[in-house]
Amino acid sequence: MKRKTWLTLLGALAYACLLVYLLLMPLQAQTRGLRAFYDLLHAPCFAILALAGCLAVEQRFSQHRGRVTLGVWLAIISLGLTIEWFQDSIGRSASWVDAVSNVLGASAGCLAYLSHGSRNPRTRFGLPLLAITLLFAAVAEPLQVLSDVAVQMAEMPLLASFEYDGELSRWLVRESRCRRVPQHATAGQWALQVQLKPGKYPGVIFQHPPRDWSGYSALAMDITLAGPGPLRLVIKVQDIGHDGETDDRFHRRVLLKPGRQTIRIPLDEIRQAPHTRQLDVSQIRLLQLMTIRPQTPRSYFLDNMRLE
Repeated sequence: MKRKTWLTLLGALAYACLLVYLLLMPLQAQTRGLRAFYDLLHAPCFAILALAGCLAVEQRFSQHRGRVTLGVWLAIISLGLTIEWFQDSIGRSASWVDAVSNVLGASAGCLAYLSHGSRNPRTRFGLPLLAITLLFAAVAEPLQVLSDVAVQMAEMPLLASFEYDGELSRWLVRESRCRRVPQHATAGQWALQVQLKPGKYPGVIFQHPPRDWSGYSALAMDITLAGPGPLRLVIKVQDIGHDGETDDRFHRRVLLKPGRQTIRIPLDEIRQAPHTRQLDVSQIRLLQLMTIRPQTPRSYFLDNMRLE
């Protein structure tokens, strides 16, 4: 092979080794934004690898361009799927979403290669357009998450106001139904209606809050309880150092009365809640609102969750 061909092949192999290393190295605790950024890189990185692989072997197999491209595509998607499968054994979680992104990226790279040098106008313009469409499909979700993270940062100290559908991606719903409604909004035009079902621990979990609460003195939220009779609400706050035990987190029971009320919790109280240490309010992991074994369905409206 020519020197240029060898250099291209060695470059592609070096890039593949680097990509495998980055995908298999252990990762520490990550923020939601950092995870989305890593997810965003999957498809472009595999597209580059597929394109580099095709270019590395094109001189030697120029008469069988279609077959070679198919072979490169199969090799790279096999590599991507194997890496995702192997991640479970090294402390990283395998993700079918990442696996699909790897496949879409490899497909985009191979399509870009096939369009290169083609004399057919439809191929020259159609295949790149298809490649871009595949890349966009792969990166749309992480881009949406990064956009929501940027909105969260811009809205601080407001934690939740439910003004657009993307906010709901921050929440996990258990034994309940949730929807954005215009009724009982106290900040903006929308509130979150939480419809609790009879169950063990129905409620909602704010699983992607801004982590650093250290510059504030209190957590506050507005809640409007519908229907007759009070409701006992449990509020939990955990940091990333939570060990899974009930005495290693903030845990308070609040008696809600029918109508609107504001709950305000001093952050010093949250800090001192664990029995053997201080809760780190600069590394908040989640906030949970739940009830314990309600016998009948209940509903409340949550809005204007904020730091003061």
